[in-house]
Amino acid sequence: MSINKKARKIYVVDDQKSEMIAILSFLRRIPKSMASGFENLDKLYAAILEDQPTAIVCDETLQAGRRGSEVLTFLEEKGLDIPVVIVSGSEDVVRNLQSVGIEACVKPIDKIEQNMFISFVQSVIKEA
Repeated sequence: MSINKKARKIYVVDDQKSEMIAILSFLRRIPKSMASGFENLDKLYAAILEDQPTAIVCDETLQAGRRGSEVLTFLEEKGLDIPVVIVSGSEDVVRNLQSVGIEACVKPIDKIEQNMFISFVQSVIKEA
């Protein structure tokens, strides 16, 4: 099966497998998109350098004290302009991220309407 070159690639990072699977299933409903999951930032970084995605959805709190927002620094250092949506289980964390201009939303996603999350990610992609 050949991959449509116009497909939007969305990379997801979440160290909680069930959360990542849920987010991937929602994102795969976006027309002309492909979503791939990574369990940590190092694997994400390797994938970005190999094949840049259209957007990234990343959990803010990862194992080993890592933060999903670290991806913003990585992208800046590499000179890459890729939209990033940070997800967090904490409404306070989401508000703090949004207050400094970072696109963020609350998870688990099943607590909000799935269509709302999909629309949110689509709007971030369109703004890029």
